Formats: sequence, structure tokens, C-alpha cells
Amino acid sequence: PHHPKFYVGRRNRIAIVCHIVGGSMADFGGYLGFVLGSEGLLRVSSFAGVMLHIPSALWQSRNLHGRREVMQPLYYFLDSFLLVKYLDVWFEQGSFASVIAMGYAVNMFALVRVYFRLFLSLGLEYGTSYDLVLILAVITNLPIVLGPMGCLQLVASLFIWNILLNILLPGSRSLLQVNRTVADVFPNTFKGKPINFAQELQKCLKTCEDERVAVATAAFHIIAGDNDTIELDEVEELLSGWGLPDAAAVAGQVFNDADENNDNVIDFHEFQRNLWFVWERIHVVGEAEVNQDGYVRPTKVQNLKVD
Repeated sequence: PHHPKFYVGRRNRIAIVCHIVGGSMADFGGYLGFVLGSEGLLRVSSFAGVMLHIPSALWQSRNLHGRREVMQPLYYFLDSFLLVKYLDVWFEQGSFASVIAMGYAVNMFALVRVYFRLFLSLGLEYGTSYDLVLILAVITNLPIVLGPMGCLQLVASLFIWNILLNILLPGSRSLLQVNRTVADVFPNTFKGKPINFAQELQKCLKTCEDERVAVATAAFHIIAGDNDTIELDEVEELLSGWGLPDAAAVAGQVFNDADENNDNVIDFHEFQRNLWFVWERIHVVGEAEVNQDGYVRPTKVQNLKVD
């Protein structure tokens, strides 16, 4: 599941829907067009890729996981490369070579998830780093599509990007890292209440049989602290911790949408119904205490023991 910041705010929700629709049309449309020999289907798939998949990928690149000094240049390289392959299918009237190249290029995004699940199932915890699985996915297909020098071009793009970053935008490298699971929702940059999520979840599980409600309650307490409600500044603080560039504007929109009673606060029931994207991902992925220095294997909520 994606980080909740991919869905927060109307523009992000529109972008992620366009990304899923455009990528699916490019993938399945390209496959069907190739099998059926339909130039029309191939043109539709490439058009969807150019108009929906690529623009939304560029928009959501600010929300990437992993170390951004690696992920940003990798994704811009892939987006630019994939754009060329989409256009090749269009201008070459769906030639065999152009369709195969587009298929392998789109398949790189699916391989990221394949490698992640594979490493996780084998217990290779370092392999669950999104930086690593993305690089592995790219180098698996890139030589087939771009030739034997494709991987060298990829490495060159990483170095060039970071050289320019150091020249034009010096800053702390630690600010560029984003983690997974609970640390994604409540990262180290979140200056929230000093409550440990795992301990809070244990307390909630003792009094609540529904695991989803327990996770939602624990997340609510992390944000609200000792209060019974969440205020606007706390929502803005949470979104700022996610690294949203327009956190203040989005926080106002999210807060107003969630505040059903128009009383300028969000109670638990409003939080559970309208801010589900904050806690739902923790329940789906599983609970883990992760810090900026390393990865800890997620522990499913079902496996947490209650005394």
C-alpha cells in the first residue's frame, strides 16, 4: 500500500488515480494490442502513458520513499526513458521493437514490488530497502531495452544528479530519507506527542477487540496526545512531518473535510471515518518501530501478544 501522503488532498488523490489508470492502460493495452495486432489499441495505450502515467509520476515524485538522492534521479531517469518509449510506439505505428521496449520499461515498476516481496519472504531484511529493489528492477530490464550501456547511463545519471544537487541545493542528507510502516506515518521529523506507538497499541488492544479500531485509536492518541480532539495545527504538524511541500494549505483542506460538526476540532469518530488514510496503512502493513538508522521487519498486528 502507498504512503497516506499519496492520497491526502484532492490533487494527490487525482494524481494517484491518474497514475494507476494510465499505467494500467499502458500495460494491459500494450499487451492486448501486441497479441491482437491492433495498432489502435497500441496507440491508446501509449497515449494513456504519455497523458496520464508520466505526468502523475512526475507529480508524485516528491512523495517518493527511500533515500531521495537515489530515488529522485532514478525515477526521473525512468520517467524520461518511459516517455520516449511511449512516443516510440505512437510514431513507429506500434512496431515490434517499440512495443517490446515499452512493455519491458513499464514492467520495471512491477518488478519493484516483486523483488520487495521476494526479499521479505526470504527474510533478507536489507532487500526490503526500496532503494535497492528499484535498482535491481531497473538493471534487470534496462539492458534488454536500452542495450549493454543502459546500466552505465543509469549510474551516470545518479552521479550527475547528485553533483548538481550539491552545487545548487546544499543541505543535510539526513533530511532526504523517508522510512516505511509506522515511521512513515509518524517519522522522526514529526514533533508530536512523546508516545510510543507500540506501547499505545498494546493498551488499546487490551480494551478493544477490533484490531482496526485499536490501530485507529492508537494513531489518534499519537496526534492528539492527552486531548480528546485534534486541532488544525496538529494536522499541519503531521503533514509537515510527511514532507508535503504544501502542508499548510493541504492541512486546512483536510481539516475542513474531516470536521463534520464544524466545531473547529476533530473527534475520534471523525478521525476514524475521514482520516482513515492515516491509520489504515499501519493496519494493512503491520506495526514496526523503525528509525532513521535502519529497518526492522514489520510485525503484523495480529501477532502482537496481549497480556
